[in-house]
Amino acid sequence: MGYRRTREVFANKQDSRNALPVAEVANKLGLHSLSKRCWLIQGTSAISGQGLYEGLEWLSTTIPTKPERSTSVGSFRSNSSERNLVRGLRY
Repeated sequence: MGYRRTREVFANKQDSRNALPVAEVANKLGLHSLSKRCWLIQGTSAISGQGLYEGLEWLSTTIPTKPERSTSVGSFRSNSSERNLVRGLRY
């Protein structure tokens, strides 16, 4: 994987009721179409700090790892709302 293929997007202002859901941000950015990339889009709120630690933790554990061969994988995860986190792994 490595740092050249890893991408992370922080979708800030998720505490605002006008915020786009994280899955919609991922679709608009075309993250699902990235090939040979490991990516994460993390819903965050800079005011409360929600999601910042989780996003940085993911980045710090993802960069130094080297995955085995795999096909594409995508998943959705939510802590407190459905728009909190979208993860996609493509190798």
